[in-house]
Amino acid sequence: MQTSITKSSRNQSDGTKELIYVAFGYEYLLMAAHSANTAKENTPGCCCTVVTNLSVRIDDNIRSYFDRIIELDKASEDNREVKTQAIHYANCDKAVYLDCDTEVCGDLTPMFICLDRFDVILKQQYGSSSKQYDVGPGVPSHLFPYWNGGVVFFNKNERSTRFFDEWHRLFREMGGRSDQPSLVRTVYENADVRLLSVGSVWNTFKSDLPQLEKQGVEIKSRIWHYRDANAYPDVAQKILHIHEDIFDSIRFNKEQSRVDAEHVVFRYRVLASKWYSNPVVRPFFLRLLRLCERMSWLPRFDQVRVKRKKGERFQRIDNSMSG
Repeated sequence: MQTSITKSSRNQSDGTKELIYVAFGYEYLLMAAHSANTAKENTPGCCCTVVTNLSVRIDDNIRSYFDRIIELDKASEDNREVKTQAIHYANCDKAVYLDCDTEVCGDLTPMFICLDRFDVILKQQYGSSSKQYDVGPGVPSHLFPYWNGGVVFFNKNERSTRFFDEWHRLFREMGGRSDQPSLVRTVYENADVRLLSVGSVWNTFKSDLPQLEKQGVEIKSRIWHYRDANAYPDVAQKILHIHEDIFDSIRFNKEQSRVDAEHVVFRYRVLASKWYSNPVVRPFFLRLLRLCERMSWLPRFDQVRVKRKKGERFQRIDNSMSG
């Protein structure tokens, strides 16, 4: 593990608020940089840390986004292994893990203040989990609350460390495919952890917007979880701009890594184009892209990411857990 310390050229950290991203692969590094950029605009004194499997050249461009860069020699598919251990990469006593596909739209300071009284803060989801597993003996997942693991505020103490260690262990035990079921089981198994469940203001998905609107115009998202720039050309444009800013800061050690990065850039150029941004023109533009792909004139354009199937069954706990 290599740790690089950088000093951001703006919004100097006050050492009390840290944001941690796990960005494996070039696309996720771009998204993390975009999220960190929004955080520095809206949360005074925050420190932004990125854990990545890319080799980064420390220069003024990368310094404007990240205060700390931790490089790991791991495959991109191991990103959740690192996510479930995020607390071990924190430098401050109070921190928040953020998925890369987020934007910080407001000051996060209130939740850092809450960490004076709580160990872990998570958004509780409406409804029940669509994934099938046992939370505890005789407690199926659809009858137990569940929380989203895309935003996790935590106080770096003994209880929170044990919480993350248990999350990591259960993630592996359940097959290492999704961190969501293992997070719910971690909450169940660690009743002594001071857990604060918060609403969608602190981790807002598109599906949460109607609920926020009902609560009044003064209730606005502090963390917007857009999930995929495919639906938000304005986000794609910002990420593409960041690519132009930091591409030369990356050392691509393997030729395939550079090819993968170029494919990512092609995707975002499509998403940021005026033809894709226009909803009327978009269907015709996509048909033309598909034709060009079949003729091998253009690389493949991956419009959406692969999603888990609803109701996918995860490993069930055994009776030895009942003690």
